[in-house]
Order: sequence, then C-alpha cells, then structure tokens
Amino acid sequence: MNFTWFFIVFGLIHLLSGAYLWLRFAGRPKLDNKGKALWLGAIAVSVVIVFSVHAVYREADDLRALAVSGYVWFAYIWMGFLATLLILSILSDLLLVMPIRFAQKRRARRDGLTVPTPVNEGRRKLLRVSSEAALLGVSGLGATIGLAQARFGLRVVETEVPIQNLPAALEGFKIAQVSDLHVGPTIARLYVEQVVETVNGLGVDLVALTGDFVDGSVEQLSADVAPLAGLRSKHGAVFCTGNHEFYSGVEEWMAEFGRLGIRVLANRHERIEVGGASIVLAGVHDYGGARFGSEFKTDPMKALAGAKPADLKIVLAHQPKSCFGCAE
Repeated sequence: MNFTWFFIVFGLIHLLSGAYLWLRFAGRPKLDNKGKALWLGAIAVSVVIVFSVHAVYREADDLRALAVSGYVWFAYIWMGFLATLLILSILSDLLLVMPIRFAQKRRARRDGLTVPTPVNEGRRKLLRVSSEAALLGVSGLGATIGLAQARFGLRVVETEVPIQNLPAALEGFKIAQVSDLHVGPTIARLYVEQVVETVNGLGVDLVALTGDFVDGSVEQLSADVAPLAGLRSKHGAVFCTGNHEFYSGVEEWMAEFGRLGIRVLANRHERIEVGGASIVLAGVHDYGGARFGSEFKTDPMKALAGAKPADLKIVLAHQPKSCFGCAE
C-alpha cells in the first residue's frame, strides 16, 4: 500500500464515519432541512479535505510555505475534531443511549405495554440538545488540547524496566526513546532542535528512534530533520522504521538517517559492550512494511539471527505487534 492508497482507504473510512455522524446528529426528525444541509455540507468538506491534503502534499515543493498558508493547520485540526467527535459519539451511544432505550423497552414489557411509556418530549429534546452540545464542545476542546500538546507539549517520561539477573555493569543503563515526531508541514526544524537539546541534556547511554519521524520526502524535509545529527549519547543513536517512513520513501529515508550518523536497524542487530557486559540490540521494520515489498516485512527472528549470546537482548519496533514474530 503506497501513500496514495493509504489516503484512499483513509478517505473511505472518513466518509463512513461522516455518514454515521450525519445520522447521529442530523438524522431522523431532529433538524429541519437547513440544519441537515449544513451537516451534510460539513461532512462533504471533511472528505474533500482528506483527499486534497494528499494532493497538496504531493505537489508542494516547500512544506514550510504550505504550513504558513494555514491550510494544513485547518485540515489537521478539523480531522482531529471529527475523529474525537466520532469516538465520543460512539461511546455515548454504547454507554448511555442504548442502555436507556433497552431499559425503556424492558419496562414496557414488564408493565404489559405494547409500546414504551410516553416520555416528556420537551425534556427529551433538552437532554438531546444538551448532550450533543457537550459532545461538540468536548471534541473542540480535545482538538485544541491535542494541537497544543503536539506543538508545545515536549516532555520526558522516565520509566524503569526491571530485569532479573542483570549484570552490575548494565544497572542504570539509560535509553532515550524518541518516536512519532511526524516532521512535516506543521512540525519543523525548530521542534526537532528542541527534541535534540532535551535528549542531549539527559546524559543517556543510547538514543533509540522508533519510527514515524517524517511526513514528506527527503527532498522536502532533509533540512528539518538535519538537527538529529547532533544527538549525543555514549553509544550513539539507532533508528527503526515506522509506517510513515514507508509512505514518504523508506529507502531514501533510511539512507538519509545513515548519512546523519544514525545507525539504521532494518531487521538486523548490533552488539554493544558495556563494562564487560554485552547487549544485543536489534531493530525491525514497521509491522505493515510487508505491504511495500517482502524485503520490508517485520522479522524479529531475522534481526536476531546469528547473534552471539549476550547478557541482554533488546528489539526495537515501531508497533508492539512486531513481537508476535519473536520467539526469543
């Protein structure tokens, strides 16, 4: 599946989601014809946005200029809003609407009625309008918070991984894992520089870059990704692919990361010696890489093939599902 087919599938899913939202908010006798037309127009605009973003991406020579134009910002915020609204609407229907209707029908059967007990239409309308306003408001707030976190929410999360019988030389071995930067129209060089500065300030032993770093070609984004060459740690930096590298030209990006001095672990491993102890460090392609060619299939066993015994084995992957191919 290439980038074009990804957007076609994504667009169709978006269309089906829009149909559900239209039925949820505008269907039945809830709105007059004008209200229904407004909802239908919003869904149509949303689908057009999905497909047009793909076209703009492919034709744009300068993604920075594209971002400054504001179009991509609007498109991403709009899609984030609708995605949040879809999830909240489904949860609302499953957890609130359906149980209430089931209880009404059950009560009617218990009371020997052929139809549910009549309800106060004024109260029903008030509850419906209030709940739908709440869904729209929370979705808008969620999209705003998501935007703020993506742009300004850089933070470090520290996690200790307990490992039995770990050699003393490996106690306190620190790995900085960085993932999903999605450098593109809305994430640029300045943000990458902030990430590099933050990582370098941690004084880690190894930097692991686990995919989805780019949303665009090497030609479009090489200048924005270039600060990654400044990552510093005792044992350098390694990289494994995510699905968005495949959408953006995986072979070109693997070569570019290598040019930046970052070791690319594409279904292969390397050995790290630490004070007399040893680590086998492997990396695999993204779980969906096989769609772009059999050579890109995620393969933990291939990545570990031929590895000599070590005190610790680590396999890096963009998606946890890659572990299903690992027997060690």
